[in-house]
Amino acid sequence: MLGYLVNELKNPIFLFFYSAFISIVSIYISVKIFKDYESFFITFLITLSLIPFFKEVVNKEVRNTLKVSDKRFFERYLNTIYFYLLVLFGLVFGMSLVYIFLPSNISEKIFEKQIETIKKIRGIFTGNLFNNIPLLEIFFHNLSVLLLCFILSLLYGLGSLLIISWNATVLATAIGMITKNYGIIFYPQAFLVFLPHGMLEFISYFLAGLAGAILSVVSARRKVFEMKKFYIDSFKLLFYSILILFIAAIVETLILTIKI
Repeated sequence: MLGYLVNELKNPIFLFFYSAFISIVSIYISVKIFKDYESFFITFLITLSLIPFFKEVVNKEVRNTLKVSDKRFFERYLNTIYFYLLVLFGLVFGMSLVYIFLPSNISEKIFEKQIETIKKIRGIFTGNLFNNIPLLEIFFHNLSVLLLCFILSLLYGLGSLLIISWNATVLATAIGMITKNYGIIFYPQAFLVFLPHGMLEFISYFLAGLAGAILSVVSARRKVFEMKKFYIDSFKLLFYSILILFIAAIVETLILTIKI
């Protein structure tokens, strides 16, 4: 369905709300069927829902690599990133609202593992390692996630979706926790706290996953003489994903500096 919406939808805002609906349904199914394991199965179900979308994106970019000249590289992928962000923000929006409006004891149980992850991250940021908020520590930590996205997609085609989906659930939980602490009126501010560097990080993970997925798909389909175009495209995506991730680390460092 998501793949169809990417190709046919005239009003892409509907894609945002459809993604929010998917996240809410994933939570409902996880709570009803996979009790005591909701934290993991929400991620799993969201990953399943993203497969048609990401598969359509990969196939589209494979076709365009053969048809479109290199001069339109940025134009082509900017449109793809736009649809991806709509899906991502829709998922985060839906899950964060569920966290906010459910009673605390229920939401904390559903997102138990995500909350544990957030506490570990906070511990790193407030510990000795981040007393001086070194830029490279943040960058290399996120770079390991990015390379994992690339490798998983290279090996399994759509393997990076699991990491991207997990990070989306953690982001939604963080936004929900801040909003619950300060009140619903602070929801936009909570969203904006993570938006600058969070959006850049997700774009970088997405591009790295896309780079690996393109190589994975074409290696089984294309002739050797056609592979050069795909190698160039994929490694360009990987290079730009790392560059964007470094910019995200700079932004995150500035935000942490202001908070401290």
